[in-house]
Amino acid sequence: MLKHDQLWRALDRYADHYGMTSSGLARHAGLDPTSFNPSKRQTKEGKPRWPSTESIGKVLEATGGTMVEFVSYLQDVPGAVLSQDIPFLSFEEAHDLLQKEGDEGLFDDHGFPIRENWDFMVYPDVNDAEAFGIEVTNDDLAPVYRTGTVLVMSPNASIRRLDRVLLCMANGDILVRELIRQTAHRMDLAMVTNPDEVETIMANEVIWMTRIVWASQ
Repeated sequence: MLKHDQLWRALDRYADHYGMTSSGLARHAGLDPTSFNPSKRQTKEGKPRWPSTESIGKVLEATGGTMVEFVSYLQDVPGAVLSQDIPFLSFEEAHDLLQKEGDEGLFDDHGFPIRENWDFMVYPDVNDAEAFGIEVTNDDLAPVYRTGTVLVMSPNASIRRLDRVLLCMANGDILVRELIRQTAHRMDLAMVTNPDEVETIMANEVIWMTRIVWASQ
């Protein structure tokens, strides 16, 4: 489990790697210079305050770093990359293969990737040996997920209300949605680009559904 101090320590190490203080890193990323100061790491009530994903994203963009690199500084040995090789395809490739060959060519009955039929990429460890990645190849999901964004799925992760999920449909389509509610026979799903637009899908139309646990931005 990721700890508050561990994440701030990683940010300090990352700044040091690029020859900056935490204040200098914040300034370099276009943030308030005090954003990463020790005084900002807790609320006035003494509760932990976490750096936002937006702040970390701006830091990576400003330095030209990667999320894999940043994650490496979460470890006790800085620079040792905590990562795993995960099966990887683009949305376009996955859709075409599912349309031609059905689910059997890419996934087993549980929605786990059949690894020999995929390419591979190195990505931050998500603590799931069955994790796989899908690259967004158009702007249909923009601005939430733009072209080039890699979505990492964890088939072993439990799915909860309001999680973003990937669904493999009986007709060969793959969909990205937000789960609003689910019963034994149906599920209500919102478009990630418009949460007010909700559709109902019958459970027998879905081969499997898996949770999106990571997105590169």
